[in-house]
Amino acid sequence: PKGQASQDYLPGPRDSFGGHLNSSTNEIYLFGGYGYDEEGSNGALNDLWKYHLSKREWTWLKGHSLTNEISTHGSFNVFHETQTPGGRYAVSSWSSSNGQNFYLFGGYGLDGNGAGGMLNDLWVFDTQLFQWKWMKGSKLTNQAGVYGSLGVPDVANNPGGRSYSSSAIAIDSQSQLWLFVGQGYSATK
Repeated sequence: PKGQASQDYLPGPRDSFGGHLNSSTNEIYLFGGYGYDEEGSNGALNDLWKYHLSKREWTWLKGHSLTNEISTHGSFNVFHETQTPGGRYAVSSWSSSNGQNFYLFGGYGLDGNGAGGMLNDLWVFDTQLFQWKWMKGSKLTNQAGVYGSLGVPDVANNPGGRSYSSSAIAIDSQSQLWLFVGQGYSATK
């Protein structure tokens, strides 16, 4: 069952998943990837798991137990129990320094219409609420980036749909996310 920890629970085999170690809480978060669901079918997963290193227990936090689920974006910038990123792999992911929030950006997967492609949506999962919030980006796949002026922050700026940039993520002391490279779309597609 979701939300219960056990040494008997185990996510299915997968690759190109989003994951992050939070050393302050001694926990590893694992999201999606390309792998096998509970029925043995392979495809894009959207399940979120937490592994506690010292207790050696997995907890299934959110998402579906089957592959190729579509995104449910719902209301923008609001936590809600029905919102969830769709099945995807090669995502960028990280967690906040206090361990309360797990962030997810882009990857290759399914949008809200079930179309496959590069995604540029930004999500946060609150580990206390057990809910996702869609923070930025499009509901659709294969979107071009909006670059604005070099070095100038702007709410209109948004990276294009991309995957395979998960190893180049950091949050600085001012809570700014730094995303670097990846395979995907530039400003002109």
